Amino acid sequence: MKTYVLSKKATLFNFTSWRIIMRNKLFFTLAQVAIATGAFVPAQSKAVETIEHYGVYVAAKSGYIKLEPYKHSSDYVDFKHLNELPSVERADESLRLVVFQKSFDEENLTIKFRPIQTTVDIREINFNVKPLEKEGMYELTTEQTISTGVILQVQSGSWGTNMNVVVLGDTQKELEKYFSRKDLDDAYAVKLYLDDALQAYPENSTLKGLSDYWGTEAQKQKAAKTYGYVETQWEKYQGTKKINLRVRYLKSLIGEINGYLNDHGDGEKAEEAKERKLYAEKTLQELQEQL
Repeated sequence: MKTYVLSKKATLFNFTSWRIIMRNKLFFTLAQVAIATGAFVPAQSKAVETIEHYGVYVAAKSGYIKLEPYKHSSDYVDFKHLNELPSVERADESLRLVVFQKSFDEENLTIKFRPIQTTVDIREINFNVKPLEKEGMYELTTEQTISTGVILQVQSGSWGTNMNVVVLGDTQKELEKYFSRKDLDDAYAVKLYLDDALQAYPENSTLKGLSDYWGTEAQKQKAAKTYGYVETQWEKYQGTKKINLRVRYLKSLIGEINGYLNDHGDGEKAEEAKERKLYAEKTLQELQEQL
C-alpha cells in the first residue's frame, strides 16, 4: 500500500483554503439570519445629499432616498418582503422625485401608490416633469399630496416591468398603526396580512401581540359565520307548518349544529347550540312518528 506525505507547503495551502471556505460559509449564514430576522436594511435607505448615480430618488427631510427595484414577480409588494424596501421620512406630505437616467421618457413612466392595508388599492398619480441642470436628471412633482403609510411604485419600461419602490414613512410604525385599528372588518384577511408582515419583521413585539388579537377575532368571525348556518335552518323550521319540511329542516339543523360544535365547542353560542340540538332531536323523533 502506498503512503502519501503532504509537504509543509501543501498542508499550509489546504489549511488556508479550509479557513476561507469556513469564513464564507459563516458570512453566508449570518447574512441569511440577518435577512430572516429583519435586521437587513438596504443601503439605499440612507439619504444622500447629492445624486451621483443613476436611479429614481425621493426627496426626504434631508437629502434623497433611492428607490429600490422590487425583486419579486408581482405588480404590487407582498407584505412579507417589506423589510427589503427602503423607507423615507419627508418634511411634509408633498411628493418630489428626481429621476437620473441616460434616456428618460416620461411617457414610459408611471407613478402609483398603494396604502398599507389588506385591500390592494393601487392608484396612479399624475405628475409634472422639469429638466434639471445636470444632463439626464429630471424633477417629478405632483399636485396631489400623499400621506405616510403608503408604498410608492415607480414603473418604467414598455410594459411597466421595471418597478422601483419605497415606503413613505417608517415601515414598522405604519404597520403597527394600521393593524392597531379595531374597525377593520375582515379579521381573517387582517390576520393573513399581519402574519406576512411578521415574516418581514419577526422581532416586532407589537405586531406579535396584534397577531394574537386578530387571531382571536378571526376565530370569532368564523364561529359567527358558522352559526349563521344554524340560524338559517332554525328559521326555515320555524317558518313552516308542514311536517315533512319540518323534518327536513330539523335534520339539517342538527347537522349544522354538529359542525359548529366540532369547530367551536367553546364558542359564544355553544350552550345555545347544545340546547337547540336536544330540542331538535326530541322534536324530530315526535314528528317522524306522525309521518
